[in-house]
Order: sequence, then C-alpha cells, then structure tokens
Amino acid sequence: MKKKRLLLNIAVIVMLFSYAFTNAQVTIFSEDFETATGAENQASPYLGWQNGQFATTPPTNDNYFWVFDDTRCNVITGNYSMAVSRNTPVTTAPFPEYRDNRAASTLVYNTTTIDATNYTSLTLDFNWICEGEIGFDFGTVLYSLDGVTWATLPGFYEGQSTVQSVTNLDLSILDGQIFYLGFGWDNDNSIGGFPSFIVDDIFVKGIALTPCIVPNQPTVLNLAPTGDTINGSFTASVPAPDNYLVVVSTSATAPTPVNTTSYNLGDTIGVGTVVDIDSDTLFTATGLNPSTLYYIYVFSYNAICSGGPLYNVASPLSGSTTTTTSTYCSPLNEQVSYNTTVKYINDVEFRGTLNDVTNINNGNSVAGYTDWTGLTNCIQAQGEGINVVVGGFNGRGRWKAWVDWNKDDVFDLTTEEVYDSGSVGTTTTTFGFGIPANQAVGDYRLRIRFHNTATDNWSYDFNACEFFDFWDDTTNAPNDGDFRLGEAEDYLFTVVQSCDAKITSLTDGAACGPGAATLIVTGSAGTTQFNWYDAETGGNLVATTGTGSWSPIISATTTYWVTANNGNCESLVRTKIVATLNPITTLTISPASPTVCGEDDIIEISATGD
Repeated sequence: MKKKRLLLNIAVIVMLFSYAFTNAQVTIFSEDFETATGAENQASPYLGWQNGQFATTPPTNDNYFWVFDDTRCNVITGNYSMAVSRNTPVTTAPFPEYRDNRAASTLVYNTTTIDATNYTSLTLDFNWICEGEIGFDFGTVLYSLDGVTWATLPGFYEGQSTVQSVTNLDLSILDGQIFYLGFGWDNDNSIGGFPSFIVDDIFVKGIALTPCIVPNQPTVLNLAPTGDTINGSFTASVPAPDNYLVVVSTSATAPTPVNTTSYNLGDTIGVGTVVDIDSDTLFTATGLNPSTLYYIYVFSYNAICSGGPLYNVASPLSGSTTTTTSTYCSPLNEQVSYNTTVKYINDVEFRGTLNDVTNINNGNSVAGYTDWTGLTNCIQAQGEGINVVVGGFNGRGRWKAWVDWNKDDVFDLTTEEVYDSGSVGTTTTTFGFGIPANQAVGDYRLRIRFHNTATDNWSYDFNACEFFDFWDDTTNAPNDGDFRLGEAEDYLFTVVQSCDAKITSLTDGAACGPGAATLIVTGSAGTTQFNWYDAETGGNLVATTGTGSWSPIISATTTYWVTANNGNCESLVRTKIVATLNPITTLTISPASPTVCGEDDIIEISATGD
C-alpha cells in the first residue's frame, strides 16, 4: 500500500509540475488554416505559407503544398488542414495522394518569422496524419534562422491513418531566437497512394522573460598561482545572479563587457581573455605565462531575462597575482668548448607570420642550451601556420622541434612534437606547423634541437630534454662516451585571435593635380566597416567608412593601408592601397604673344608634367 501511495504522490507532483509549466507558457504563434476559402488552394504563398528549399538527396523538388477543405479530405479539425505533398491534389479519391514514380522531398514554411527574443522554454504543439510507408515516407519539422539554411528537429512522422498529436515538442534550442518554422515531406519512389503529411492546429509557446535587472557583484576574491595556472574562488552575490563572467588580463584597467553580448571561453574583451562562464564560484585560468603579473576581474550578470545578458560593469570584483617561475628542463650537453667538432644552432628565422623574427649568427651556448624567449615574439593567428628556417654550424645533423601547447612546462613527445627531420642529416632546413583553430590566445614556447655525433650518426631519436654525453667518463650512464653533439634553443611565439574580416579586392585611386583621389576596396562577407591608416603597422587611423570607398585629398602620391571590420574583429593585416597624384600638364609658349609673319618666325611650345 505504501508503494502505491508513493507512486500516486509522484504522479500528482508530475501532473502539477506539467500543469504549472503549461500555464506559465503563452502562445507566440498559431495556425489553424481556418481563414482559407474554397475547396483547395495551391498558390504560394498562401495564408503566409510558402514552399522552400532544403538540402536533401535528391534535393528538394516540386515543393507542392495545399490547403484543403473537408470536401477534398477528412480534415484534422475545423474546416481546413494543410498537406505537405509531392504532387497536385487528385480528383479521384478523398485524400491527398503522393506519387510513387519518383523520390521527392518538399518543404513548406511560414514566411513570418517567429520572434522569441524575449521567451524561454519554447515548445511546439501540432496535430498530424501521415500514412506513408514506414521508414521510407515521412514528415519532419524544420527551422531556420535565415530562411535559407534549414535544420531538422528530432522525430519522424509516419504510418498513421488517424489523427496524432504532438504536445510540448522541445524547441529550447530556439530560446531567445528569431526563426522560421517549416514542415518537410520525404518519400521514396515505391508504394505510393497514401495520404502524405497533413498538419493542423500549430502552436508555438514559450515562457515570457521578465526584464533583466543588474545583479550585485560577488565579494572576497581568493587567488592561488601555481606555475602557469591561477586557481580562484569568491563569495557568491546575494541574491544569486544567473552567471558570473571571469576575465584574466595583464592590464590594471578593467575590461567592459557589452550588454546583450554572450561571450564564450577564450573570447577577448579588450586585452583580457574570458576564462570562466558559469554560476559557481570557482574558476581556473591556465596556459598563462610564467613569472607574470595577472589581474582577475569577476562580473555578475543576468541572462535568463528580457534584455540580457545584462552585466554589472560597475566596480567588478578584482584582484591580482603573479604566476610562478617556469620549470622547463634544460637540455644540456657535455662538449661545450668551441672547437672543430662542436655542432650548434646558428640561425633561426620565423617567416609567414604577422610579425616575422630573425635570429641570425646567434652562436653557440656555453652549455648546449640557449633560452631566447626574451627576444621579440613572432605573432600568428589561430588556425594559421608558422614557417621556421633553421641553420646549423659545423656540419649536418638531425632537427626536431616541440611546442608546449598546454603550457604545462613539459614537451610531450607524442602530442607536442611539430617537426622531425628523421634520419636524414642536413645543415639547414625549413619546417612549418599549424596553430589549431581553437588554440587559446597567448604566448607559447617552441623548442628547437639540433643533434649529431662526432662520427656523423644522425639516426638517434633524441627527445627535448635528455643530456648529450660526449666523453667516456666510465660512469655507465646512458649514452656515456657516445660523442653526442648539438644544441637546443627556446623561443616564444604569440597566438592571437583569428578574424574572418579581410580585404578581398582593391582599386587604387588617382587625382589630376591636388584634390580628391577615390580609393575603392571590397571586404569579405559580413564586413560592416573599413578603417584607413597612414602606416602598415602602428601609425594613425585617418578615416573610417561604412562602405569600401574613400576619397582623401592629396597633394602628392600617398600610400594608405586599409582593414575590414565585421563588427566582431578587424583584419589582422592591413592592405596597401595607393592614391596617385598625376601632375597637371603646363604648356609654355615662347614668345608669350607671338607674331607670325612670313616663314621665318619661330614659335616654341614646351610642356611640363606627366
């Protein structure tokens, strides 16, 4: 009896929850087709419904749909329903058949977008019939954010000759979105004649969001640096916000999150990087540079509301700490004196980056290892590549390179090796490696190592840290007396956020004499702004335009550089464009007031300018 009573109580609780949920929702879109007229209607659009295209194999074809009354078919409810069908209505049967002589796919959607910007917990209700061949002929529900690219919601509707009801189909993926709603039909090329996909009584519902309010900030920030990582915690805000946004930065000036903008891990805000987005009070910032002062900023914000995300940007909770010293291994060797046998790295060049760096004739280190991380970093964007040209001194050898991608102060021999010349000995070589598209922005250490023996045996597969033993010290240590030679060098490179905004074409401008020269550029898709500079790097921003046309006033031929901006980022590389001054041609007649009388008078005409 107790068990039955418990089950009954659970059932009552579920029913009450369902009732409360349903009653909290409001209808934001509905369609019952009852405003239709006539026995059948095939026009597109009709009642705001229109045929469309979506990617299938075969592609969407015919796109027939029709709204009919109960003289043409047993409608689902009321006087009218809609069929998503492969062919025109038939006149010999009381139902909308589909043909079986070819495969077909059809899409019909409402041309009015459903604005769920201020709604959450979206659901869909509709009634349907579809007596297609199970597994081959079926209906679907689709949505699109732009009316062009369509996504199919889970579920196939097939094999039912009586009215079926879908209640509370989960549309939460569309919470806060503006979207189109559509219904699809697919059939193969066998066994036709059944009613196709018929729908009616369509309702999209959601819970209206209340206006956002600015939450209180958290308090009491605790920071604990360990190597390249900072672990942190703080005391929660009262009352609790929806979430916290945590940003790590090298700047003492707090960043400013933009209201209504949702950020992802790794996004940049000013010079800071987002390292945590959730509702708990713990966070970890990792992959940081060693021995560096970092500032942590914590913002509370509300997002499950109308007008969100809404950030509290006034006086964010903040603190600072310094990461600890790097613990990278030092790959030393025993033969360190300058003589005819010492082999070492002499040249390293970074090419094809946003900031190429050259370290030529850098000589040999005393202990077989040089830390060049104090040099200027080369810079490259996420998803791009870095080319490295290396040269050795005093003979050939084997080259290897590693990148500490996870910044754990260890070069993983399996996942972080980016180059190995193998058993081929060479004095110089060029190699390249790609930066993963999702690699966090920041500085990364590259280790390059060159190895050989006094007898030119470069087949040995060395690692990033091991000691190169030269003399036989009778210590029975590994490789003791193997005459190993070489050097390792470390460099830093900086990964910056990638940007799809680019200048795709340009037309230089010209002016005849001092005046305006029109420069024209085209940006990649999504470009909303163009920035014009007087230098390739640094310099001054001299103009900003909403289109790719700008007409500077020039008095001499002038070179400018231009970038595209898509609202999220600016081109990483400026594109050169030239405004050319063409001098006005000046004609000089001598004498100024000539008198021509007879054949012996001479008039001289000279021209200057281009």
